[in-house]
Amino acid sequence: LEFAREFLTWHEFPEHDDDATAFDLERFEGLASPGQQRRSPVWFGVAVAPDRSWSAVAVAWRRAGGGVHVHSVDYRPNATWLRDRVVELRRKWGGVAIVDSRARDLIPDAREPGELEQALAEAALSDAVTAGTLTHGAAPELLTAVGAAVWQTTGQHRRLVSSGRLDVSPVRAAALAVQAASVTADPLSQVW
Repeated sequence: LEFAREFLTWHEFPEHDDDATAFDLERFEGLASPGQQRRSPVWFGVAVAPDRSWSAVAVAWRRAGGGVHVHSVDYRPNATWLRDRVVELRRKWGGVAIVDSRARDLIPDAREPGELEQALAEAALSDAVTAGTLTHGAAPELLTAVGAAVWQTTGQHRRLVSSGRLDVSPVRAAALAVQAASVTADPLSQVW
């Protein structure tokens, strides 16, 4: 670790340092719009915690006046429930599921962007929060994950990771859904 800090310029974030969070939590909370009417088409983001202790599903759609709305649909322990839940949601709402690398092979017909694309989705979520073009459903698990997320640089890109013991899979799922909704005109066309 000492070598990594000194020669690879790895930065260790303090566990409870508010300045180290990836998002301005107050700004994110100000973008809450829980009464948004769901529109079609929709995109689902699916993320699993590194230790598979928690999993999250988020849904995003384009708002009528521009921008994207994201809502946390489900968040539960482990990953065994994901397949059935996402199949059920897609049967009801249509849309495409985009999964992170830890949810690979769990969801039928899901799209898995590469690590670089996942990192870009997380950066795009941060940009949308900063620009104010994102609204969200104010789900407690998403607000908690946003407050616990920090940036960690690995290789040439940075990823959202937990600042401590709290899981950040809800914000990672939201990033995948928001990116897909932002860049794709047709949910059945190629997302990445």
